[in-house]
Amino acid sequence: MAAQQPHDLNCLTIAELEKHAEQRMDKQTRDYYNEGADSGSTLLENSQAYSKYRIRPRVLRDISLIDTSCPLFGTRSPLPMGVAPTAMQCLAHPDGEAATARACRDAGV
Repeated sequence: MAAQQPHDLNCLTIAELEKHAEQRMDKQTRDYYNEGADSGSTLLENSQAYSKYRIRPRVLRDISLIDTSCPLFGTRSPLPMGVAPTAMQCLAHPDGEAATARACRDAGV
């Protein structure tokens, strides 16, 4: 794995994520993540679904009262987000799945 580099919080698209992977991961690791199982149909569908969403900046708006929380499984979640089980995250980061679990815990997800 390549040396750790600081996070780029401006990485918002799949194309930007792939560019970062090119700089941060060795070829074998990139190939593993870029391959889809079987015919790659799920990978294609996920990329197409992600491309439907746009981040629309709303500048000069009062955001002091915005509440992103929602009820989820009988409790209030601060952010309507979930994380699906995945595997082989240690290829991308030495802490792998444990880091994802800690980040979710810390964010209340």
